[in-house]
Amino acid sequence: MKSQTPEARSHIPNWKLLIAHFQFVVFAGFSFGAPVHAQRPPTPVIVDAVVRRNVSDEISIVGKTQPRRGGLIASQADGKVVEQVIEEGFDARRGDVILRMDNQQLRSVFIEATADLELQTFNYNRTEELFKQDVVPEQSFKEATYQLDRARAKHRELRNRIRNLDIRAPYDGQVVNTTAEIGEWVKRGDGVIRFIAMDTVFVYVNVPERHVDNILVGQPTALYIDALGTKPIESQVVAVIPEGFPESHTFPIIVAAVNPGRRIRSNMSARVVFNISRGDSVTLVHKDAIITGPTGRTVFLALDDKAVARTVKPGLAYSGYVEIKGDLKPGDLVIVRGNERLRDGQPVKVIRQIQ
Repeated sequence: MKSQTPEARSHIPNWKLLIAHFQFVVFAGFSFGAPVHAQRPPTPVIVDAVVRRNVSDEISIVGKTQPRRGGLIASQADGKVVEQVIEEGFDARRGDVILRMDNQQLRSVFIEATADLELQTFNYNRTEELFKQDVVPEQSFKEATYQLDRARAKHRELRNRIRNLDIRAPYDGQVVNTTAEIGEWVKRGDGVIRFIAMDTVFVYVNVPERHVDNILVGQPTALYIDALGTKPIESQVVAVIPEGFPESHTFPIIVAAVNPGRRIRSNMSARVVFNISRGDSVTLVHKDAIITGPTGRTVFLALDDKAVARTVKPGLAYSGYVEIKGDLKPGDLVIVRGNERLRDGQPVKVIRQIQ
């Protein structure tokens, strides 16, 4: 068959060219018999149910640790320090001697008072016997009684002052430091030993006044000591101080925690986390259900095997869930996996629901 020259092709009717072009387009639109508009399979998704719960707000406040008991132990007598029985940093039980002092003048006066007590006791016994025999008048007996009581009182006072030359631990605790060295003279009332008890620690935090009414004595809290790791320490509120600070509008709260092993030291930085109930229920969705797009925040419902978009307004987060406001109700299934590229009305297939 001879090929046609350009001049010959130019005489082919236009309707034949249109038929040939239509046959080419139809043939290109089929691939081995497949339709042009083949439907995509449903997108597999994982869903979670919308819930409505009572929630609580978490507030975290930084404070510092303090000993359950602590302060300066004062001397109850005048004397010279002669021995430090328990050194700084060591434990002391209640009644243990920490510092020992001496006062020779006081001891001399005590010896005199002891002799005076013996004399007055003898005079009283002799006068009492004579009074019973009507040998001496009642006035003499009363004077002997007075002198004996005076001698006993003076002797008791001096004996206690000598006992107080030994400065003892007022309770179980630890010696932090001493302010008097051996050989130094200490006056009665001078604070000489810094002593603390760390078996239980207190943490003082200042809570904003808008929250203080929702914090009760006995309420559990979580205590974090960053120097000791990230694990929370069980604690509870032991006091809510009724007077606040007008400048900051805060109120002091005291939180206590048992301190076995005394790993928590005084003046450590501490963080206390309070759970404060809001008193009402809110609608919550899983945090992964919320998609951020050009038009705002959206979640997709799995409804009748289709993805249905709902515009929402997120609020606060609670343990992996987010408070939302929108056209959702408890029990609705929101898509939390496979929702990144979904479009409203797109077919979906639920393969699993989070429990």
